[in-house]
Amino acid sequence: MRRRSQGKLRGLCLVLPAFTALACGEDPAAPTGQAPATPLPEWALCESWRHRDGGCDQAALMADYEECERTAGEPTRQRLFQHGVGNLAVALAGQRNTIVCLEKRFWRMTPAGLRNLPGREKQAAPPS
Repeated sequence: MRRRSQGKLRGLCLVLPAFTALACGEDPAAPTGQAPATPLPEWALCESWRHRDGGCDQAALMADYEECERTAGEPTRQRLFQHGVGNLAVALAGQRNTIVCLEKRFWRMTPAGLRNLPGREKQAAPPS
C-alpha cells in the first residue's frame, strides 16, 4: 500500500529534471573539426628542456610529450587506479614515467625544469 508522500515524491522526481533542463538551458556545442589541445604542464615547456643538440623546438617537444604521455604515462595511471592507489601518487607516477620517456628520446631537463617538477616545494629566491 502506497502512502500519499510517496506519490508526491514520485511526481516531484519526474518533474524536477524538466525544470532543471529549462533553468540551465542547452549546453554550448563543442567546436567541431578540431581536437582539444592538450595543455602542457609548466615543467613540460621549452624553458625546462633541451634536446641533446642544445636546442629546443616546442613543436617537437609537444609531439614527444604527447607520445610519451600516451605510451608511458597513461598506462601507468590506469594500472595504479585499478590497484586503488591514491590520486596524488597516481599523478606523480604517471608524470615520472612521462619524464623518463622524454629522457629516452634525448631530451634533458634544465635546472629551471628541475625546480618546476611536480611534487617539489618551491624554493625561495637566493638572498641578494
